[in-house]
Amino acid sequence: MIVFCLVGTFNFHCLSETKLQTRCPPAWLAFEDHCYLYVREAKTFNEAETHCMSLSKPRRSAHLVSVENQQENNFMIDCIQAIGTGDFWIGFTDQQSEDLYTWTDGTSSQFTNWDTNQPNNAERNQHCAYIKSNGKWNNKECSSLKSYMCKKNGFKISCLTL
Repeated sequence: MIVFCLVGTFNFHCLSETKLQTRCPPAWLAFEDHCYLYVREAKTFNEAETHCMSLSKPRRSAHLVSVENQQENNFMIDCIQAIGTGDFWIGFTDQQSEDLYTWTDGTSSQFTNWDTNQPNNAERNQHCAYIKSNGKWNNKECSSLKSYMCKKNGFKISCLTL
């Protein structure tokens, strides 16, 4: 049996012949339909978002990670544990409108995972969210330096068995 995987001009090995699979560039991790890149270098929230956007490709814009459901949040926790790192920026901010958090990638998800008594906007200058090692979210000054995770759409491949 020969298995071909086709997407544009790329060839990949398939793990399953019955469904489309998400593929990501080297160093990016696949989860559901998206690709994720953890960046250890600490940057401010806005610098991190700018860096993520610089990794965009046609039809695959990259931004700080948006977390759309509990499964994706659990994936973030698994990443934190596997990498052995502390907290990192996610793309959730109220910089545009006080107390109205939105995702930098425009995602309209209503899912949140704020830690107890968060967001608290201490001293009225905490406008950017990060995920802690326990998977809960907190807000912090956007000028703080943190590692971060970028997210973009993966590309789908289909397998053909001959």
